[in-house]
Amino acid sequence: MRKIILVSHGMLSQGMADSVKMILGDVETLTWDSLQVGENPENLYRRIESDIKKNKDDEFVIITDLFGGSVNKILLNLLKLSKVHILSGMHLGLVLSICVSHQNEETKDMIRRCIEESMINVTYANDLLEEVL
Repeated sequence: MRKIILVSHGMLSQGMADSVKMILGDVETLTWDSLQVGENPENLYRRIESDIKKNKDDEFVIITDLFGGSVNKILLNLLKLSKVHILSGMHLGLVLSICVSHQNEETKDMIRRCIEESMINVTYANDLLEEVL
């Protein structure tokens, strides 16, 4: 089974998971975790690593908030484990797309497709208005 873990600085990942639930209902493969103010990033790493090691038959798609941020950097160490995929730039369009993707689609292909498809959600609306006028 492919599991999705949203991970962020502060409560962004929890809010994102709540938004997904509002739109899709319960997504049993979706969980979240976060780095809190003053928390050692190693603690976050150990929590997620423990979950992965307990579920060796599963594949994990970890979506972080910011590439190169402390959350993303510490979790990149998980790439040494098999069946772990890490992407950054968490936004609702991307998370929804991954949540509704088919489990039988090759994970790397699915991630690349979802990133590409979700980029339409990153738009400067003023430019769209100028095109119409």
